[in-house]
Amino acid sequence: MTDTFEEHINDVRNACSKLQNAGYYANPKKSFFFATKLDILGNLIDDDGIHTAPEKIRTTMDWSRPERQ
Repeated sequence: MTDTFEEHINDVRNACSKLQNAGYYANPKKSFFFATKLDILGNLIDDDGIHTAPEKIRTTMDWSRPERQ
């Protein structure tokens, strides 16, 4: 985690440089920068952490509660 936007940009540049030096490249169409929320593999990632995407658990959440007999 970085304290400033400039530190963050520097960290991203360093990470991309290390990937390139190792022979790896990022696909710009699959890269996200400056996003406030991401939906990746059924998880939402935001400032509050990682959460399961609501549409992935909607069926479970909509189940009716069992009633006592």
